[in-house]
Order: sequence, then C-alpha cells, then structure tokens
Amino acid sequence: MVTKTLRGVLWLVVIVAVTLAILISTIRFSLPHLDHYRQPIAQWLSQQTHTKISVENIDGRWLLSGPEIKFNQLSVAENNHSAPLVKVEQAEIYLDFWQSLMTFKPAFKHVQIEQFDLDITQLPHSASKPSSDISFAKWLEQFFFHAY
Repeated sequence: MVTKTLRGVLWLVVIVAVTLAILISTIRFSLPHLDHYRQPIAQWLSQQTHTKISVENIDGRWLLSGPEIKFNQLSVAENNHSAPLVKVEQAEIYLDFWQSLMTFKPAFKHVQIEQFDLDITQLPHSASKPSSDISFAKWLEQFFFHAY
C-alpha cells in the first residue's frame, strides 16, 4: 500500500518536472522569435487596454530567472486615427518566472522605460466620453504608478 502511494507520488513529480521542462524550453526557444508575432501581440495589448498600441520591434531572451522582453518604439494612442498619447523609445520587462508561477500572476523582477514621452494635449476630454476616459486614466495610473 505504501509502495503504491510512493510510486504514484514519484510519477506525479516526474510528470510535473517534465511538463515544466517542456514549458520552459518552449518559452526559451520562442523568445528570440517574438518579433515575428509583433502584430498579434500589439493587437492583443490594444484589446486589453482599449487603446491603439504599436511596436516597431520586440526582442526576447531568457535570463537566469525568467524571460526578458524589450519593446522598441512603443506608442499608445486613444484610437487608430489619433496622435500618440505615449511614446517610449524602449521598454524592458524582466519577468520573474518562478515567482509568477507560484503566485499565478505576473511578477516583475525589473521594468525599465527609456525616453518616455507623454503628450498631455492628447489626453481624452471628460466631456465627450466620461466612463472610458476615467477607465483609461485609471489604467495609466495603475500601469505606471502601482506595483503589481
């Protein structure tokens, strides 16, 4: 009875270890090719933030404790036809893979933003769309001023 339980636990450990190894290997091998998926990534980010996000280049690599992703020439506009509200020369995100895995949410080891330009003349006017303006302003506040 004890032997069967121990054998079952060992099989479970082996299955979890192999699954994690496959997951990490898949991420490590796909990171250098992120730029090939730049458009779908930008579209997904745009949908999540309800803005228009464009990126000139995305670089990815695996460091000691997780992936590092660099976004070059990042811009955020309210919609497709408006001028950019935010322009960033380079945004570098270093994700702590193990901490993220343990907490089931992104844990950042390092975030660096270079040449951040915010055009306050492009901020949405509250008279036209108050509910979306407030949510966009809250999103900007969350993104830049609150730790995750």
